[in-house]
This record gives sequence, C-alpha cells and structure tokens, in this order.
Amino acid sequence: MKIVRMLFPFLAIAAIAGCSSIDNAKVDLIPPEIGLRQLGGPGIAGSQVTGPLSVNLRLTVFNPSLETITLKRVDFSTIGQGAYTVSGASRPFGKTIGPDQTIEVETWLPATAESTIVGANGPVTMRVTAFFGSEVGQFRKVYTINMNTEISPLPKPD
Repeated sequence: MKIVRMLFPFLAIAAIAGCSSIDNAKVDLIPPEIGLRQLGGPGIAGSQVTGPLSVNLRLTVFNPSLETITLKRVDFSTIGQGAYTVSGASRPFGKTIGPDQTIEVETWLPATAESTIVGANGPVTMRVTAFFGSEVGQFRKVYTINMNTEISPLPKPD
C-alpha cells in the first residue's frame, strides 16, 4: 500500500503528460531556407575587444513551398568556440512570407566577445531555430549557419 501511494504522483503526471494536446503533427511543406549575415558589430577595433557587445544581424528567409507561411519567432545561440558567443536570444517577427517569396529582417543580439586571434569579427557558428505557422499547421526548423561579416550563405541568389 505504501508503494502505491509513492507511485501515484508519478503515474498521475505520466498520464497527464501522455494526454497533452501539443501539436507535433508533421507539416508537409518544403522547408524554408534561411541565410544569416552579420551587418554590424565591433568594427575594425573588434580584434582588441573582449566582453559584452551588440551584434547586428540580417536574417533572410526564402519560402519555396506553395503555401503562405508566417515567421513567428527565431531563437539564436552560438555553437562551439567563435569570435563571440550568444548564449540565447529570442526575437518575435510575425512576418508573412508568400509562396516563392523572400523576406529580410534585421535584429540586434547581445553577445560576449571572446579572446581569440581573429577578434570579435571572426567566424561564428550560429544555431538558428525558426518557428513558423501556416494554414496546414505550425512547425519549427533548426539551422546551423557558419557566418562572419563578409561571407554568409544566402538562401536564394538574385
């Protein structure tokens, strides 16, 4: 009897978690393509900077699907060692992207410059988690983007 009383809270939580109505259904769309480019930061003096700084980024999103989608939110964080770290930043956008359309949005992120040989303007690997909505459901996509101020992949050439 004592064991049953001890297990009851765990079983109740497991039952509630199993019945939750989180929408994890697969959305059948061609996934959007994302590019990320650093527009501004510490500048030429960046090789000598360590500590807190702000980084200006341009996010480019291309929608190759036949459905209109909405870029709801984007979470940013750096992976591994690079010129600076972004420990986690979330930005809401609410931008609608039509079929075969590209949008660009800009944002500033708080970062911490690391002591590296290339300084705060060197390469950075960013993990970008984008949250989208559409007529057929909500979905998210995780991207890993290697970027710096001069070279960055763009999703669709002009």
